[in-house]
Amino acid sequence: MVTVVMTGCDAAATWQSLGLYYSFLRSKQPGRFVRIAGCRLEDSKDNMLTDLVPHWVTQGVWNYGGIEYPLYNKAWTIKQFMEVAKPKEDFILVLDSDMLIHRPFLVSDFQLVRGRAASGNMWYLEDLKTLIVPELAPWLPSRFDWDAYPGLGRQADEVGEFYFMHREDLQRVAPLWWELTLPVLNLIGGDRLNPQAQKPFHKRIWYSEMHAYALGAAMEGIHHAASNTSMFQMDGYHPIGSPNGIHYAWDAKVAGHNWTFNKHNHKSFLAETCEVEFGRKGLFTHPPWPTELASKGGALIGDLLNIEVVATLNAAFCELHHMKHCSGHEKVWNECQKVADIMEEIEETWRQLEREGDMFCMDMLPHDECADTSRCGENAVEYFLRQEYCRKSCGLC
Repeated sequence: MVTVVMTGCDAAATWQSLGLYYSFLRSKQPGRFVRIAGCRLEDSKDNMLTDLVPHWVTQGVWNYGGIEYPLYNKAWTIKQFMEVAKPKEDFILVLDSDMLIHRPFLVSDFQLVRGRAASGNMWYLEDLKTLIVPELAPWLPSRFDWDAYPGLGRQADEVGEFYFMHREDLQRVAPLWWELTLPVLNLIGGDRLNPQAQKPFHKRIWYSEMHAYALGAAMEGIHHAASNTSMFQMDGYHPIGSPNGIHYAWDAKVAGHNWTFNKHNHKSFLAETCEVEFGRKGLFTHPPWPTELASKGGALIGDLLNIEVVATLNAAFCELHHMKHCSGHEKVWNECQKVADIMEEIEETWRQLEREGDMFCMDMLPHDECADTSRCGENAVEYFLRQEYCRKSCGLC
């Protein structure tokens, strides 16, 4: 298999790619890794591509149909990669640059075959049912299972954030992903009664691109086994056991500690340097140590994943660059030793949790929110959610 990430060629894409690639190596994810870089001519002059990460380069697309729309580049670059690079691997895992691999994504775990892909449930793609499918593909048949949200009667699976599928399926979906993005964007923006149309344009960018993928997959008859447990979302989301991936699109923070990390504050961060100016060059501010955490159960898992984001990014910069190219720079070496110690303590904490019991058999919400077990019934709408968050109280493990 091959793991791919589609990026531009700016500084943020570079340091994020370093982090993702390092997590790929550290987690022992099978197969090879490729950063698919869609560059503009001015980006190439800035030399934002790094030789530390395996990459494949194509000319990017930022403007189409008279609309400046950066996420055209995501759909365009995967289309180019499939048509020009022609990967030979049977299965392809598509991740975003602001993700890290915590434990391997395995074909056997997701039971992938041609026509059956894996992805994450997305609760906010309701426009697929109410607007986009009726307007662009009303002929799509309905499905009557709960393999993906929103369950019974859906014509397109409301999925996103990671995509894991057979090469032949992605070869068919990639062109539609590209071709449908602009029509979906125009459709959402033209429906003034649509709540999404009221949002600023930059917030509709990624929203339309995700719809385009889901619609293209449905058109090609690709069905998803969608998951709520595979990708941990930062900030207000509750983790479930030990996820495959971490998506740090929002704040990483730990209650009771004056520490936070947000990727948006570090768009110009430079990783490949022997200088250390925390948050600007070399390293990000160290997160709290696991031994400093007072949380328990699901909250502890959430805190561990939050600090693991920055610990992993710093470890990537140290192991892929600093320790190889910065001999004689005492501050770098001292700080990288601290990075290594934090990572070791994180790993030992995970091992301790595994020794203590099954991380997947616990209530991830506070006890009082899982206490009403009458809401665990299979006929209740909330069962689809509570089977994930109240597994122990609902007797599901």
